[in-house]
This record gives sequence, structure tokens and C-alpha cells, in this order.
Amino acid sequence: MSFADMPFNHAAEETFKAFIKPAIKPLQPAKDSARQGEATQRPNPMAARTRNQYLQAQVETASPTRLVILLYEGAVRFCYLGAEAMSAGNLEEQNKNILRAQKIVSELMGSLNKESGGEVAENLMRVYLYMLDRLVDANFEDNSKAIHEVIGLLGELKASWEEVDRLTTIASSQSGGAINPFTNRRD
Repeated sequence: MSFADMPFNHAAEETFKAFIKPAIKPLQPAKDSARQGEATQRPNPMAARTRNQYLQAQVETASPTRLVILLYEGAVRFCYLGAEAMSAGNLEEQNKNILRAQKIVSELMGSLNKESGGEVAENLMRVYLYMLDRLVDANFEDNSKAIHEVIGLLGELKASWEEVDRLTTIASSQSGGAINPFTNRRD
């Protein structure tokens, strides 16, 4: 597949930046009150600020393929958080995190370009629809197996995009400039 045939539309880069950037929120320090008598550990505000600045820079400087990878990583993270909340019986956190994963998958679906992506885009759409269906099942039925199935699918897709990113980086370094896989032009 050539760079011009990537399954995502040309606006995907901006869409991903708009979606990921607002998701990077400053970490809030823990409240003074401990839950059920357990000591609450306070996060280091300086470390939280540094982490948030790092994440912000990572998103703002990422290549289009790297942005896709970041979305997969975010969806996996929210799936794991949803599964943890499910096992703890925390329905509010479970719902919040599974919905976040669903939003990321929906965003990936919305950025598909069926015209230039052809069969690859159609197949990705089917996989994304299946993942959304499994996440809905997981949330309504407290089905952790469904969440872990989605995590596996996201991991496989992420690995594929990491290979695309690696090949894009190699092609870019050999040709003397970064090639945007969504536009097939040098940045």
C-alpha cells in the first residue's frame, strides 16, 4: 500500500490532535481524606506537571501514524481502567473508562477514508464496529472477557501501525524529509 492509499482521510492528523490534546488533563492532587482508613498517597505536583508537559509535546510533535498509535494506546489504557473498575465493582469508573475507549474507537472510525483506503478501510471499519459492540456488551453485562478481547484487537492493530510508522521513518530518512502518509507529501 502506498502512502497515498492510507485508510485515513487527510483531516485525520488534525482530528487526532484535537481529540488527544484535550484528553491530557493535569493530574489533580489527592484529597486529604483517606478512604476507609487507608493512607492516601499524594502525587508529586512537579512530577505531574512534567508528565503532562511531556505528553503534550508528544502529541504536538507526533507524525500522523504516531497519532494513530497514541489513540490505540489511549483506548487500551481506558479498557484496562474499565476492567479494573469492573473487578472492583466500581460501576461509575467502569462506565466512564469504557465510554472513553468507545469514543476513541469512534474517532478512529470517523477518520477512515473509504475512497482511498479501499478494502483496508472497509476491514478496519468492520473491526472497529465489532470492538464497539464488544465494549457495549462489556459495560452492560460486566463482561471482562469482552474488554480483554478488545484489548487484544487494539494491540494487534497498534503493532501494525507501529510497523507503518517504522517504515515511514525509514523512508523519510532515506529520502531527506518526512513524508506525510496521509498526503504523500513532504512536511
